[in-house]
Amino acid sequence: MYDTCKECESRPGEFGDTEKTTYDHIDSWMSKPGRFTAAHWGSGHGRTGI
Repeated sequence: MYDTCKECESRPGEFGDTEKTTYDHIDSWMSKPGRFTAAHWGSGHGRTGI
């Protein structure tokens, strides 16, 4: 899916595993305490009964 520019590397593997780095960052961001709380689903978001 995501990959580095192999032709741009001066040595194989120079830029690492882009897909792993991307998903690790997303995981870290989404796992932060309070990231998903009831406050995010309050009135004004078009959702009711949650």
